[in-house]
Amino acid sequence: MKIGAAAWGFRELLLEEQLKICRENGLYSLELGIANAPKDLPLGADNGQLNHVRKAYRQANIRLECAATGDDFMTEDEMKEQIQISKIQQVIDICSFLQIPYLRIFAGFVPLEQMTEKLWKHTEEALDECAAFAAQRKVVLAVETHGAVLPYRSGIRHVDTITTDLNSLERLKREIRDDILFVPDGANLAAAGHMNVEEYYRLLSGRIAYSHIKNFRRKVDGSIEPSSVGDGILDWTPLLTILRETGKACMIEYELPLSIREGCRESVRQLKSWGIQLEAETSSNSYYIGMPKRNGGNMRHG
Repeated sequence: MKIGAAAWGFRELLLEEQLKICRENGLYSLELGIANAPKDLPLGADNGQLNHVRKAYRQANIRLECAATGDDFMTEDEMKEQIQISKIQQVIDICSFLQIPYLRIFAGFVPLEQMTEKLWKHTEEALDECAAFAAQRKVVLAVETHGAVLPYRSGIRHVDTITTDLNSLERLKREIRDDILFVPDGANLAAAGHMNVEEYYRLLSGRIAYSHIKNFRRKVDGSIEPSSVGDGILDWTPLLTILRETGKACMIEYELPLSIREGCRESVRQLKSWGIQLEAETSSNSYYIGMPKRNGGNMRHG
């Protein structure tokens, strides 16, 4: 399987150190963080900084095929929405320059029970507008399945958003452009109370860019905390067949920056213990993948 690393856990390390950890663990790709964390590539990156990124990936022999940023389109304030759209468009331009096919974004973090039809409309319109902009630049947007994260006792808890509730996710998939893909994260779904993760992968079949794989441990007080892939509330082993069938990459997302080296190493060890062989696709002459086919145009069905 193609196993890489997601950006979030590396947020306190310089890019060269991030790439070194990926290389040491036999990971073939690293999600590039853009304008979402302290060590990310900034929005105002100049050509020198962008070329430095390209060179760093090539020298490390790590594939640059996806990027990740932070955003939240769930607002009824049109000015705030336009600020979010403008940010994503700037990130898309960076991805286009670096020839990164996929940009992982979010729909937003308003708890499902607080969603209104107006919020739905604003969210879908913002996603469609950004996707149309991205398509012109040969970049594909991919929405992560992510709940709203709330502080809870000594840790955190996740509650449903429109991307973790199955019926809401089905509506979102149906009503937005069908060139918008998804990044399913099984641990995020489990953290929001959904252990039927296979149903989400079936729902998103044909619309998956790649997957995040990680886990959360349940603490004695009922809160959760991030953990390695094989140590937590979600048993990934039944999902491996589905993950293989998608033919898409899986990005380890160990979320604790202070122990990112150990967490990546342990996650890789656990994957190998389940019989997963890491597919080394690290040709320095082909550090990004070709573009997926697109249908083009606005495919709103709702």
